[in-house]
Amino acid sequence: MSSRPSSRPAGEHSDLCEGHFSGKSGHSNHPHLFAIKVKLVHSKHAWGKLKNVFNPNHRHDEPHEKEIDAWREEVANSHRYNSFAPVTIGNDVKWYVDGRDYFWAVSVALDNAKEVIYIEDWWLSPELFLRRPPSEAKEWRLDRVLKRKAEEGVKIFVIVYKEVGKFENK
Repeated sequence: MSSRPSSRPAGEHSDLCEGHFSGKSGHSNHPHLFAIKVKLVHSKHAWGKLKNVFNPNHRHDEPHEKEIDAWREEVANSHRYNSFAPVTIGNDVKWYVDGRDYFWAVSVALDNAKEVIYIEDWWLSPELFLRRPPSEAKEWRLDRVLKRKAEEGVKIFVIVYKEVGKFENK
């Protein structure tokens, strides 16, 4: 307990963050107290989530979990097919039935790139031939296309997911 004098009458209890916000403005008189409170709340939620990883019977009973679940359900119910995302219009979409046509379109898009190329994948093979047959299209191997575009000054960014092992058959 602190030996500091208190302006509170004897016997009156204090909340840790009582008086933290000054009036209705929301500005803090004691930001260090608020930072401590935020860290405590975040720690509580982090430990709870970690505990639930090992608890197969966890059923989202905590108030903040119920609130998030209700919000997600409301969002899904407001969208077509109960999707998390709304229907958007004006999209340039093309359906591909097989890989041959898709990879041909990828090769065309990469070849047309003038400034930047972004690639994100969880299992990327640089030896992938974008055009078939490989014997007649050696220059269309992915690593060769990217090298050619880099030499033209196109910036190339590649992200490969680290968690590949989770998806491998063992």
